[in-house]
Amino acid sequence: MIGAAGAGLVAPIIRPKSHAPTGHRRSGVVTDRAQMPLQPLATQQSQALTPLFAGLAGRMSARCNIVCLGDSITEGQGAAGPPSSGFENRWLARLRDMLRSRFPTHGLTGGGRGFIGVAGTGEWSFGWPATASQPLVTGTWAGPKAKFLQLAGGGQSITFSLFGDAADIMWTQVPYGGTFSWAVDGGPAKNVSTNGGSMADGKLTHITLGAPGSHKLVLSWVSGQSNIDGVIEYNGDYSSGIQVHDAGHYGAQTSTWVTSLNGGSAGGSAAAIAALAPSAVIVTLGVNDQYLAVDPATFQSRLETIISDLKARLASPYPTFLLNMLPPRYNQSTFSYPWSQYIAAAQNIAAADTSGPGGTSVVAVMDFTAAPSMPGADTDVYGFWQPGDLVHPSDKGHQRIADTLAEFITVS
Repeated sequence: MIGAAGAGLVAPIIRPKSHAPTGHRRSGVVTDRAQMPLQPLATQQSQALTPLFAGLAGRMSARCNIVCLGDSITEGQGAAGPPSSGFENRWLARLRDMLRSRFPTHGLTGGGRGFIGVAGTGEWSFGWPATASQPLVTGTWAGPKAKFLQLAGGGQSITFSLFGDAADIMWTQVPYGGTFSWAVDGGPAKNVSTNGGSMADGKLTHITLGAPGSHKLVLSWVSGQSNIDGVIEYNGDYSSGIQVHDAGHYGAQTSTWVTSLNGGSAGGSAAAIAALAPSAVIVTLGVNDQYLAVDPATFQSRLETIISDLKARLASPYPTFLLNMLPPRYNQSTFSYPWSQYIAAAQNIAAADTSGPGGTSVVAVMDFTAAPSMPGADTDVYGFWQPGDLVHPSDKGHQRIADTLAEFITVS
């Protein structure tokens, strides 16, 4: 399965569509918010974004990290070039650059690309900036992208093409873990042991790349078995600025992430995402759930589990959780449940959350169907969606998703 489509809005106010079902309840929870007074709704949404605003306001002395958790659209399927590479034309990369422009950090220009997974999870639109010397053992229960590679034998290595001045290597600690080495631009190798008394994902080894610019970072097998998640790239922004991190997994649905987050355990993806210290987590899921006829009530329950599993690894006050419901995917008339019910499920979660300061909600919903910001694939005549695919955005679609998210975050 591929993609993620749904809903959104250009300001932190949801205006439900008039044709949304009303009065329908599951487990005592109203499944849409059409009758909620507009002003309290706007207030709630503003409060939910406060953790992100706090991170943005503190960017002079600490990094504001935004983690994008999702499926193939988040990973970047459909993004291509020019003007840049497909990797840089993904909506999360465009959002990163727009936020840096809107919220400049004094004395800082540019910045790194955030978390770069050790490998793509299935997208084929562009070359990944990491390559393995040979096929390696792959796991899907750890790492921010729910994917890692294992260095387990002689001659095995992973090379990252980076641009910056520093990086964090992310790996998993395990009992009797192996040792890997790292080297920059052919320089001397330094060893890192992954051995520890308990399993813990999201371990970071900070390294210096040298003068800002292009560098090759090579991770090589030394002994045993070492699980590598990827690297965080920095270009002058290790201690300040704004970073947007990729936690997308091709083909994922909510159940995929429930499995990978593993109840918020230290050995699952929740710990790796927590290691990115997010001020906000943008969750872009639902299109694959709709495609597979997952009941919207089940979708809601799984989304709630995803949020609670992440909270289990995060300290209070919690980050903003922005449920990013994109425009509907193609062939809507053929699905068991309308997309509006998945949007309503996300809105239920936002309305019910009380985990913020003073019992406020830290869950916001961006509903693309509530305003004419971007058409769904069935009605698109402007080229926002890939022709012949209609599940993944084109470059124009990726940019429009970023534009709308940036407006949602900055217009309040």
